[in-house]
Amino acid sequence: MSTHTSDRFSFELSGNKENQIDKAVSKLGNSINAIGTSRHEAKQELYAQGITDSHSVNQRIGITSYNSMDKFESQAKTFISYCFDNYGLKGLNQIKPQMCGAFLNEAVERGYAKNTCQNFASTLENLAVAMDKVVPMQGHCRADEWHTVISESRATINADALEKDTEVRAYTNPAEIISHLSPVMAVVATMQVNHGLRIADATKLTDIQGNTLIVHNSKNGQDLKIQLTDKEVAQIKAVTNGTMELSVKQSAYASALQTACKAAGETWNGSHGLRHNFAQNRMAELVGGGMDYHKALCVVSHEMGHHRPEVVKIYLR
Repeated sequence: MSTHTSDRFSFELSGNKENQIDKAVSKLGNSINAIGTSRHEAKQELYAQGITDSHSVNQRIGITSYNSMDKFESQAKTFISYCFDNYGLKGLNQIKPQMCGAFLNEAVERGYAKNTCQNFASTLENLAVAMDKVVPMQGHCRADEWHTVISESRATINADALEKDTEVRAYTNPAEIISHLSPVMAVVATMQVNHGLRIADATKLTDIQGNTLIVHNSKNGQDLKIQLTDKEVAQIKAVTNGTMELSVKQSAYASALQTACKAAGETWNGSHGLRHNFAQNRMAELVGGGMDYHKALCVVSHEMGHHRPEVVKIYLR
């Protein structure tokens, strides 16, 4: 077993598994290799056929430059390694659409710049087309099934990924930041800093039963149960006029939070900065209360919707 590192991702894979992935990526790349083709001319031909939406156009053109092929192969290898390592997969046909969303969300959490995250998303779109050609699944079109998930993740990337790579994500004084938000946006931020919710989950609260918030279909398709305080329940009730359902656009929340950071004199670290605050505060609480460090990592990992305890270490830097 060896440790394979791809920039900010690290995987524990056997030598045989790495070779399997390398060969698969090479074959997948060849299936969509259109190097030497004029991308402009290819687009014009498709437009003439009435195919104009960008998703369908990109599906049909393939990769037209050596630079793009190098990037595809590198990022496809990172994604497939991520899936094999995190989910114990043995073959490409075991990759599920929700794994695309999980990977892209984790790329944002690991501090990849917005442009890099969007490049990852484009690579996954191309990978789906290639896999439909090389390892087709009867009754399934990955290009369409993955596209739905990837599109949702692109919204999170646009709202929450930073313009440049960064290592430090926690805020110095999140309470001060929240004090500069409207009551509705303050509730969203509170869900992130107090409970570690992702932006996609914190901006859509639809199932609150008593003091329990149930987040349906979070990362990896799992449901999360969050225990709210009486004060938090009262805040949600006040801003929703008693309906206990809240929904705001991720982009609107991110914009408001960025403005609040400026007012509070904080450097903008994306909404994930509040998740970093949660992880650090929660770890300090558990370890300070006598819990074993590794067990505390497991608890916080579960609370934040991760499968692997070591992922929490990203938030503790």
